[in-house]
Amino acid sequence: MDIWEMILERVKVRVGENIFKLWFEGSKLLRTNGEEIVIEFDSLKKAEWVADKYYNVISEVAHSIKGDSALFVFCAKDNQGREELIVPGIRNVNIKNRTKKSFLGEDRFLEERYTFENFVVADFNRIAHAAAYSVAKKPGNQMYNPLFIYGGNGVGKTHLLQAIANYTRKHLPSLNVMYATAERFKEDYTLSLKRQKLDEFRRAYREVDMLLLDDVQLMEDWYSTQEELFHIYNSLYMRGKQIVLTSDCPPKEMVGIDKRLISRFNSGLVIEITTPGLEAKILILKRKAEKHNLHIPDDVLEFIAANTDGDIRELENCLKNLYVNLFINGKPINIASAREVLHYLEKNKQSDITSEKIIQRVAEVFNVTTKEIMSRKRTKEIALARQVAMYLVREILDYSLNYIGKIFNGKNHATVIHACEIVKNLMQTDEDFREKVNTIKDSFYRKR
Repeated sequence: MDIWEMILERVKVRVGENIFKLWFEGSKLLRTNGEEIVIEFDSLKKAEWVADKYYNVISEVAHSIKGDSALFVFCAKDNQGREELIVPGIRNVNIKNRTKKSFLGEDRFLEERYTFENFVVADFNRIAHAAAYSVAKKPGNQMYNPLFIYGGNGVGKTHLLQAIANYTRKHLPSLNVMYATAERFKEDYTLSLKRQKLDEFRRAYREVDMLLLDDVQLMEDWYSTQEELFHIYNSLYMRGKQIVLTSDCPPKEMVGIDKRLISRFNSGLVIEITTPGLEAKILILKRKAEKHNLHIPDDVLEFIAANTDGDIRELENCLKNLYVNLFINGKPINIASAREVLHYLEKNKQSDITSEKIIQRVAEVFNVTTKEIMSRKRTKEIALARQVAMYLVREILDYSLNYIGKIFNGKNHATVIHACEIVKNLMQTDEDFREKVNTIKDSFYRKR
């Protein structure tokens, strides 16, 4: 018996036999990702009626069964077999009486340190920088709308996105700018549904001159959230408002994203930020060091650049480690002291062990895919494999909790701590599990 069948049993008692047969009979669970539960009805009229009249009943029953909150989305298929989604609480909103401040807050999550002035421009990011700067100076230019920037972790996508926002708010203060991560967009949307304030949410995201959305790939399988973004996107685009999006992959490689959204992402300017090469990494290190009045010899900069993968955050962390361990203590910064402080760089480089390889090995042993481990799916098997991967990245590579969280699509350090604790506890009580984890761990140590 699936979750919807369990809910239906109790709903039937609440609403009575006749109403149940009229509106609920024939409905079925279509799909779920743990947070959104999509229910299919045999007619659109039924889906709309249940969404409007019985959503609270369904939510209460679901909470009594699951113990937590979930977002229900109802749908029915049209004559051509296409799904029409009904998200409870959504109504058409007329855009008028524009206000700059919304219930979400105007300046949330923006960091003033992200500017065009301190963005280090090199060959790997030059085109993306030029496009972002053009958008900031003249929002809504058809050549740059939408602007879609993609690239790996730590190459500067968020910096550019926030630089656009900071520049626009400084030089074009009359414009209303909205910056949000995909995660925050989804949280705002879900919260507005629970509080029955969806109209406010829609106004907050529609009544803007510029929408900057970070990490849109994280919307994978968030069906109702994507539906909402689709309508917001259309509303903004039709009125000539600027849209800028970032992702870790190009639109054509996205999975679990509505084809209508992918088509719109592809309709504008799509630009890749590649991984910085050795010279670019040295340039970035020099600029970061100058910013903090640090004099670091060229051979030390080359050592760091040669032993890192190009994640700008990792480069910054190396400089911070040198500063804390040497500069503050009055010790000289030279190649010998740098090797001592940053010994883990050479160890990881020589052994050729990466977080990607650890995740791949865990996926093989636990019979899941790397894509599932890196996804937002929370089935028992996938969640456990993800926790093991976090634990082993921590154990083998000795990365910080925050850095591990970033590797796993922006998890916070508390999530990583929780994952490590679960794995440690299971290893103490489950011999087979302990043997699996240790086998993976030993396979990497043998390669050193």
